[in-house]
Amino acid sequence: WPSAVETPVDGPLLSATFLCPKDIAYVGNGTFYVADQMHNALRKIKDGQVTTVGYCRDEVNDPWGEVSGKTVVLGIGATDCKCNLSDFVFARPTRLAYDKANNWLYLTSLNSHYVVRIDLTAETVELVAGKPWNAGIVNGPLGTGRLNCPCDVAFDADQNLYITCDYAHSVVKVDKNKNHTLICGTPDTAGYHEGYPSITAAEGQAWSVLN
Repeated sequence: WPSAVETPVDGPLLSATFLCPKDIAYVGNGTFYVADQMHNALRKIKDGQVTTVGYCRDEVNDPWGEVSGKTVVLGIGATDCKCNLSDFVFARPTRLAYDKANNWLYLTSLNSHYVVRIDLTAETVELVAGKPWNAGIVNGPLGTGRLNCPCDVAFDADQNLYITCDYAHSVVKVDKNKNHTLICGTPDTAGYHEGYPSITAAEGQAWSVLN
């Protein structure tokens, strides 16, 4: 598995580059979004062009914003779990689910153990499940609840989320108030096992909690 050192190339469909794209979602008006996992990027396809919505920069040439000054901003509390889409740094995006009624795009991050909701109208990102960089299956509200390698997400009409957790062999329900409940499976009590690309210390330090 390559590390996140390559910059995704935008442009016409057959000129743009992807690196292990994991999922695609159609959101209407001829527009698709792609979870470009190993580019650590969310990509947009429209009118025959590919553009990068956001991504993790080249860790070699721009280690976590030393040149661009861009860092992730996302907390875990009721008032600090949202940031602008332009400020968000993507990490191993894996699966997408589109809520047409609200124009929301749910996105799972496999190795970072969280799910975010992207408001495509307001262009914001909100943490809705899991605690970034903390693996485990733990019931409770946002900040306490944990996910372990969330690999897919579905939702119902009441905005409840159903999240499959790959390495925990389980399914977790997260209600609209962001309460986590294990509803299916027997989690591996050993927790997260290495096997997918590891999360480095630098990646963990890239998260800043809003005060």
